[in-house]
Amino acid sequence: MMENNKENNDKVLQPPYLSISRLNKLYDLISSRSLSEINTEYLTNYGFSKPDAYLGVAALRFLGIIDDKGKTNELIRKFQLRGEQREKEISDIIKKAYKSLFDIVERPQDLSVDDLANEFLHAYKISSRRVADPGVRAFLFLCEQAGLREKTIQVRERKENDKTMNKSQKDSEKGLTRNRISKFKQKNTEIMEQIEGLSLNFSGGIKLIFPNNDSRVSQAVALGELKKVAEAIEDFAKKFMTNQSDNKLDIQKKEET
Repeated sequence: MMENNKENNDKVLQPPYLSISRLNKLYDLISSRSLSEINTEYLTNYGFSKPDAYLGVAALRFLGIIDDKGKTNELIRKFQLRGEQREKEISDIIKKAYKSLFDIVERPQDLSVDDLANEFLHAYKISSRRVADPGVRAFLFLCEQAGLREKTIQVRERKENDKTMNKSQKDSEKGLTRNRISKFKQKNTEIMEQIEGLSLNFSGGIKLIFPNNDSRVSQAVALGELKKVAEAIEDFAKKFMTNQSDNKLDIQKKEET
């Protein structure tokens, strides 16, 4: 179990970088279901993209709701309470998770966005404002849900994904077979950290590797910074593989004729 946002190997966890719409969906999920385990596979089946699923798991680990194997603990039940007791319990979770920030500023949720971003850079040793900004938005959203500040953030869902999300929710409830899970894994981006450094695997055998360095850039930060790039590479990989397959079929047809 984590303490002060550290795992057993004393690696400091990074704060959530999810978009507000995805964070809201994740929040609704843990508020409505008593789950014993939450991992990237579950979140992708629930409608998250692969990068967002990873960031979602990282967010839950940061909040102390799951361990490094995805197992939930008693904190998830706090999100299923109602009324003032719910806000109090979630407020305590937020303050403990963001202890590094609350240790520097008494009420960071009351700072301006720019000042809060500056404190994020210092508290979590974030590489740039571009990475800090989504972390700031996620923090303010969580504070609003915990009653620590007035609700002002509007959640905009991705309408174009509604059909996929509904189907994914049904699949999640029924449970996917091992065979379907295996096929699902093969079709999506695999993100992992190897001994040599951070490695992102894409369809078609394409791999993006970041050499190890003294700063030990975390996956959450890397994906927060490179999320659009990762999605673009995956889209390219899928199109490239499809084109390759089409080309082979055209060649075979020409040979047959």
